[in-house]
This record gives sequence, C-alpha cells and structure tokens, in this order.
Amino acid sequence: MGVVVANKIDLDNRIAVGPQDGFAFAKSIGFEFFEVSTLQGKNIEDPFKCLADMFHQRYMERVGQLLGWWWLIYEWIDIYRSS
Repeated sequence: MGVVVANKIDLDNRIAVGPQDGFAFAKSIGFEFFEVSTLQGKNIEDPFKCLADMFHQRYMERVGQLLGWWWLIYEWIDIYRSS
C-alpha cells in the first residue's frame, strides 16, 4: 500500500525517469503512480486522496474482521445514509 510520486513534471527538458518507467516501477512494488507539478498545481491532491482511500479501506476491512456480522449492519446503515 503506497504511492510513487513523480514531481516537477513541468520541467520537460529535465525528466530523468519517464512516465512508463515510473508506472512500471510503482506497479512492480504494488503501489500507485502519480505525476505532479507543484509549480503548476497539477494533480497535487491525487496521491494524498489515494493514500487516504487506501487507509480507509484497510481500516474498514480490519473493523469488519473484528465485528463480524455486526459490520454488515453498519455497512448497510452507512449506504442507506449516503443515498
């Protein structure tokens, strides 16, 4: 669980690792790959949102394991509230 972030994608003439290589590396270690530019404000929030979603999913799975079938009831109530 994690992300690989390629920063400074706005510096086209100084790219040391291409997007395909970055994606392949991230995939090889089971991570997600993101390209960002803080200068241009591109995709800055995406890696953080991805990590938050990963942690939330893992948390929900752990809680579900601890609570058993009670967890199904909680999930149903949560789905019902959000619709």
